Amino acid sequence: MLIFGFELNKNAITVDFTKCNFGKWLYSECQKLCSIDENTCGLISEVEKLHMQLHNVYLEIFKIYFGEQKKGFFESIFGSKKKSLTEQEVKVANDHYKHLEDISNLLVNKLSLLQKRIHSTSQDAIDTIGP
Repeated sequence: MLIFGFELNKNAITVDFTKCNFGKWLYSECQKLCSIDENTCGLISEVEKLHMQLHNVYLEIFKIYFGEQKKGFFESIFGSKKKSLTEQEVKVANDHYKHLEDISNLLVNKLSLLQKRIHSTSQDAIDTIGP
């Protein structure tokens, strides 16, 4: 991870919340769960918001380490890694990382609630979910 001084390929983790594996699942298969009931759909909406927040905070850390991209739309999103960071940049990155951990914990809790809700749903309701 960048924060702890490990080298990271800037393309290793996508900053686009719809392109990561979780985002792909969230915006496809998971959306089918909204047909169970309104409460499940609301919970999925909360998961979606936290997921977007997670990526937004990660993007802020990413910008500190790789800088803003000034190239065209279809080129890579960010430039090359900076050679060195100021103390202030490291502090800001660490603050973002703490926020990232908090959001991650909230997201895991919401996913746990979603899992419990699905497990408590009747088989008939689950059978009505489309392919």
